[in-house]
Amino acid sequence: MSTATTPASAALASTTLVTAAIEGYLEPIQVPLDRALEILWATMRALSIGDLQYKAFGQFFGDGVEQRVREAVARDGGLQLTFAMEGRLHSLTVTPAERPGPAR
Repeated sequence: MSTATTPASAALASTTLVTAAIEGYLEPIQVPLDRALEILWATMRALSIGDLQYKAFGQFFGDGVEQRVREAVARDGGLQLTFAMEGRLHSLTVTPAERPGPAR
């Protein structure tokens, strides 16, 4: 996976914690960005999403995926992709991890 950065995406490094989830298939997890992308792609590959969607997600998760996700998070505050399966839409999301608040 690519590690090149632009000024807009430099704030989210490969080791930055993110929250990643796939609605209905992967509960939200907080892991470094590079690991989140590995887990998301492994989960997507295991789903029966059909050839067209599989190819589209395969292209997205190919070379430069970290850069694309960093840019989306910097620009939009997160990334949300949808796919159709079992007669409905499901969301794949990546957002900055919530920072734990002070103990109460």
